[in-house]
Amino acid sequence: MDNWDSSRIEIIEDESGNSSISLSGAAHNASGNTIYYPNYTGDINENGEIVGKIPVYVKKVGTEEFLAVTSLEYAFIGRTDLIKAPEIPSSVTNMSDTFVGCTSLTQAPEIPDGVIDMSGTFQGCTSLEQAPGIPSSVTYMSYTFLDCTSLTQAPEIPDGVIDMYATFQGCTSLEQAPGIPSSVTNMSYTFLDCTSLTQAPEIPDGVIDMGGTFQGCTSLTQAPEIPSSVTYLSDIFYGCTNLTGNLVINAVPPYPANCRDCLTNAATNDNCNLVLSGSSPYLEEVYETKSAGAHITCPQIDNANTGE
Repeated sequence: MDNWDSSRIEIIEDESGNSSISLSGAAHNASGNTIYYPNYTGDINENGEIVGKIPVYVKKVGTEEFLAVTSLEYAFIGRTDLIKAPEIPSSVTNMSDTFVGCTSLTQAPEIPDGVIDMSGTFQGCTSLEQAPGIPSSVTYMSYTFLDCTSLTQAPEIPDGVIDMYATFQGCTSLEQAPGIPSSVTNMSYTFLDCTSLTQAPEIPDGVIDMGGTFQGCTSLTQAPEIPSSVTYLSDIFYGCTNLTGNLVINAVPPYPANCRDCLTNAATNDNCNLVLSGSSPYLEEVYETKSAGAHITCPQIDNANTGE
């Protein structure tokens, strides 16, 4: 354990009272504020790998008991010298922000079955070109690949994932979106500023939050149908300057404010012809968010206003 900060190794208990070990990089200073620095304090060798391995078990102080390592939250935060990720023990369930800010990381680890939380796991890993496979145990993927600017292909998203808040935000090299499983409820900012994205996924019935989902996707040409389960869609296509074809919005927001800036600066390029339709009770409010000069029509509303 010489390569790990023993002062911040914590014993955690689950709801059943079972104990395990966290190698978290989070700590609290004298003022009670949370600070983050890597729990791994050892060297990185000439191949960009850690010296040794991530421990599978840690001995409980004052006893002969060994506890399994289950959390690697922030364990390697800011290790810009890390190129190849180490093997992850099969006991780990929490990989939240494990490699956040590892800007030289080019090779991700195999994610073991049993990992539940991958929120922010590779956030800011700007050299990562290939994502690892995501096991079926994962349910949380908010910020997982945030600002992974070299990532060209998204992994398959397994059934069971609930939260995809900002999962691929800022992935400027990503051209094609993955399929979205029916378990997902939160897609807010999922593809924000994915400027190379040309194809959007089908949105399953059950998604609730789509605020800013495709905001800033300047290469996106075809919009997906927005199902009636969606209640929040502000900024959903904000800045999608190349949108054309048909856009069907069946969303049922509780308030008109939940439609704010849906189509602002969308379909503004000369070759665009976006036709809006759908059963949303706030379709007119969505339509009114279009910018001056945008190539957007809505026959349902235009014909009603002209008496046709």
